[in-house]
Amino acid sequence: MIRHLPIGPDDVLTVERVERFVKETKRKPDVRLAVLGTLRAHAVNGAEVPLAGAGTFFAALALFLTAVVGPSVPAGWLWLLWLGWGVAVTIAAFWVVRVSFAAHTRRVTATTWLGAYEDSLKN
Repeated sequence: MIRHLPIGPDDVLTVERVERFVKETKRKPDVRLAVLGTLRAHAVNGAEVPLAGAGTFFAALALFLTAVVGPSVPAGWLWLLWLGWGVAVTIAAFWVVRVSFAAHTRRVTATTWLGAYEDSLKN
C-alpha cells in the first residue's frame, strides 16, 4: 500500500505510477480502498487554517509584548526579559506558520494524487 502513496511533496506523480496502482489493486479492493481513503483524509484535512490562526495569534502577541509592553517596562534586566519573551513568541509564530505551510503542501499533494487515481479508475 505504501508504494502507492506519495512520500513527500517532491514525489513525482507519473502515468506509470497511476497505471501500476490500477493494475496492482484491481484484485485487492481493500488496498485500493485504504490508499484512496488515506489520500482523501489528507485532501480534506484543512489543518492549515487553524494553524495559520495560531501563527497570527503568536505574531500579534509578540508584537504586543515587544512594541507595547516592552517600552513601559523599566530599563534593566526586566526589559530584557520582555524582549526575550517577545523573541521566543516570534520564533513560535514562525514555527507554526512553517507547519501550516507543510500541512497545506500535504493537502495539495494528496488532492492531486487522489484526482489522478480516481480519474484513472473511471476509465
